[in-house]
Amino acid sequence: EFNRPAFLWGKDGKGIIKGSCRSEGVTSIVRLMEGASASFLTFGGHHASGGFSVSHENIHSLPEALIEAQAILNTSGEVLREILQVDAEITMSDITENLIQSLDSLSPFGIGNPKPLFAIREVVPQDVMIFGKTQNHTKLKVVSGRDRYDAICFFKLPTEFTVAPEKEKKCTLLAHIERSFFMGRLETRIRIVDIV
Repeated sequence: EFNRPAFLWGKDGKGIIKGSCRSEGVTSIVRLMEGASASFLTFGGHHASGGFSVSHENIHSLPEALIEAQAILNTSGEVLREILQVDAEITMSDITENLIQSLDSLSPFGIGNPKPLFAIREVVPQDVMIFGKTQNHTKLKVVSGRDRYDAICFFKLPTEFTVAPEKEKKCTLLAHIERSFFMGRLETRIRIVDIV
């Protein structure tokens, strides 16, 4: 609604003020918190989201510190539109249990250890859908041999990718491969970053 990062906080069971934050898709959250670092007890995260703790003394001035840090970022021209670094090119048939186990052995992911990003070539969506309460997420149904996968992206419509996906039309997914528990079931899911 306001096209700016969101910071939310509250007291935990020990009376410490802790919070979580998300980018609006342009501002680097980690750079924004670095710009207001004097206001935080601790902070961390990556370009799209993060977490923090703040003292009782600084909580009242935190919004102003963030607005000031945002203004400095805006004038510096530093935005989230970073170049995506693809770690490997694969096809759907390369998504195997061995690959998933190899990825699990590299975790946990975060600052200094980002999730591997794959360029998954020659993907032919069986279906392209939007979903969610407000119909603002994208899901592709993809088949590889006997395996069926959901390739999803939250808060992005099909028309917002570099190339809009189309049913039965070949494309390349820039995506992370991850395990997900959904409705009590373990599944392999493709988390789309972009479609080219």
